[in-house]
Amino acid sequence: MGLARAANKRLLGFMFHDRVAYGGTLISIGSGYLWMAGQALAARQVWAWWALLFSGGVGFVGFLT
Repeated sequence: MGLARAANKRLLGFMFHDRVAYGGTLISIGSGYLWMAGQALAARQVWAWWALLFSGGVGFVGFLT
């Protein structure tokens, strides 16, 4: 608990909330990717390929920024 003593007492709660929200977002995006790869791409649906390509491109550009 050194972080709670060294900084604002609310900072630790905010950091916990931020990381949990980020983790939830990653899990939901990963679930969507698994569904698209397992169902939509397996059924050869063109929209799924474009959705993965667009989403991956936006994510990659976001990572670079």
